Amino acid sequence: MSDSTLPQPGGSAPLLTPTPMPEPGEPTPLPDPGEPTPLPDPGEPTPLPDPGGPGPLPSPGPPDEVPPPL
Repeated sequence: MSDSTLPQPGGSAPLLTPTPMPEPGEPTPLPDPGEPTPLPDPGEPTPLPDPGGPGPLPSPGPPDEVPPPL
């Protein structure tokens, strides 16, 4: 018992013809970048603010109450 609706291998079904590739022709030229944009002149570096000497250390104050050693 054969089902006649199944495509038979090697049948007369037309093979799909591959789509022809378009001719490459001349490559599209890249746009001329022209002169590179010059970077802005940074000029003199901004001097860091003088930190000066270290600030006065905070007074440690009276020592915490230490229990006498046993």
